[in-house]
Amino acid sequence: MHFRTVPQAVWDTSMLLTGGFSLWRGGWAERTAAFGMIADSVASAVLQNRQNWDAPQWGDFAVDLAYLLLLVGVALKSDRLWPLWAAGFQLVAVVIYFARIVDMTSGPLAPYRGVVIWGYLILISIAVGTWQRWRNHRLRPSPPAAGSAMHRHS
Repeated sequence: MHFRTVPQAVWDTSMLLTGGFSLWRGGWAERTAAFGMIADSVASAVLQNRQNWDAPQWGDFAVDLAYLLLLVGVALKSDRLWPLWAAGFQLVAVVIYFARIVDMTSGPLAPYRGVVIWGYLILISIAVGTWQRWRNHRLRPSPPAAGSAMHRHS
């Protein structure tokens, strides 16, 4: 069994709740971003260099860069505002990794501490986007049914 700390368990629970909420009430953009985040988290855990924490974490960097590209793609195809925020937060996370790779004198845990902050902000962006989409669809009036009086007279 893989050892998980309390903060890791809180992160995992937050991701799964956000993913579940986006699956239940979100559209393609919310689902894509949420499940991309889950895939990013799993791939990062698998690809981490646990033998040398001081070395650049190339696997994490590549995975987070791929997730950034996914979020940018969602932001470009979506008519929603929240993907821009999520992509911006992920860009900061990638820049922190890049800074660590360029300047090895910075602390080896800096990318991980930064990713925690930006990761939660991305989850919040996805959750807010999902909630807004759900709210907007609930408030939108339904089109009249075929054969109704309103439809026949138009």
